[in-house]
Amino acid sequence: MALRQFNTDKNNKRLIIIGLDGVPYSLIQKYTSIGLMPNLRQLIEESQFIRMQSSIPDVSSVAWSSIITGKNPGEHGIFGFTEIEPCSYQYRYPNFNDLKARPFWEGKKAVIINVPQTYPAKQLDGVLISGFIALELGKAVYPSSLISDLQKIKYRFDVNADLGHQSMDLFFKDLDITLENRIKCIDFLWESESWELFMSVFTETDRINHFLFDVFDDDEHPYAEIFKKYYCRIDQQIGKLISEISDNDTIIVLSDHGFCKLDYEIYVNKLLEREGFLKFKTHLPQKFDDIDSKNSAVFVIDPGRIYINSRDRFPNGKISISDKIKVQNDLISFFSSEKFMSNKIVNKIFLNEEIFKGEYSKNGPDMVISGNNGFDLKGFGLEGLASGNSFYGKRIFSGMHTRDNAFIIYRGPQELSSPYHIENIASLVL
Repeated sequence: MALRQFNTDKNNKRLIIIGLDGVPYSLIQKYTSIGLMPNLRQLIEESQFIRMQSSIPDVSSVAWSSIITGKNPGEHGIFGFTEIEPCSYQYRYPNFNDLKARPFWEGKKAVIINVPQTYPAKQLDGVLISGFIALELGKAVYPSSLISDLQKIKYRFDVNADLGHQSMDLFFKDLDITLENRIKCIDFLWESESWELFMSVFTETDRINHFLFDVFDDDEHPYAEIFKKYYCRIDQQIGKLISEISDNDTIIVLSDHGFCKLDYEIYVNKLLEREGFLKFKTHLPQKFDDIDSKNSAVFVIDPGRIYINSRDRFPNGKISISDKIKVQNDLISFFSSEKFMSNKIVNKIFLNEEIFKGEYSKNGPDMVISGNNGFDLKGFGLEGLASGNSFYGKRIFSGMHTRDNAFIIYRGPQELSSPYHIENIASLVL
């Protein structure tokens, strides 16, 4: 594989950003304190290490869009991995072309690797390799001349998470290959490209946390050593990069959201049906199209995004503008008191006008509900509903996202205030 231009000039000030998708502050705090991640521990001793708040909702597509733009979802236009088209009930998957704000790497000579929600790759002064969800190799790499190099190292855009539902051994094997090839790509571009900003995200951490976060506080778990091994491997790579930067360089290591142990999925659309807010076309609903839009006041899409089926917004809108606030208040009353196994399922209820600002706020949900730790709020659950119209279920995942447990490690000239917010990252970079 031919090297283009070896980057030997370490006298210029450079910025390195390493993203650990879905890694909580509590995990970094624990694993560095017990010596499991010694390189990050050393970096923490020379840096600021603080808890960081994520986006609302706390999913990677929204969070990373806020990180790279410094904007609120109402300003950058990304509200989830899925969206509802304005003035319709059409379901779609937004991509990088839907981002309404500029990423902070514009105008910089940059190498950007595996940042979620950056597909298809766009032209920049440097390199961009798209992150989740990257569908076609030809559209996921800029410049296209890099494609052959990535093929030589057998680069993979993401772990095949479906394997985890078949066999954890198959999942671990795929995770190993994906992580090692990601590291090969980082090493190659680190040396072959001339850059002033280098940013790479490890999404493998999010994938293993979803499957095995119950391992984090259970050293007797049969997969405990395997779980720790991946964090050790990432720490080794971080240590290698740190050893190759100068005192002039600024380094940021951060996550986009936190994680906690998952106990149950709660299927919110089924709860809304029980309370009379929503009706389905079928007895065993499993997807958005099963909602009877003509006779439903409210519906939910993941994660916990509530849309009031109002006449001013949807073609089959049932709720008048004058009744919209009443429906909203009824929902607040319901979700504030709803319990499962004697525990409240909802931690916080956010109204659109409280959390979104900007011209695209109108495209966002009317409300967002955040589950208490242990309760992952879903619109639908295929296994739970298909097995008998349940309001709850439990699949193979043992970890879920949290909003208030992300982290940032920052070695640079500015002082950060705690708690920090992911929307402040872009201004720190700029």
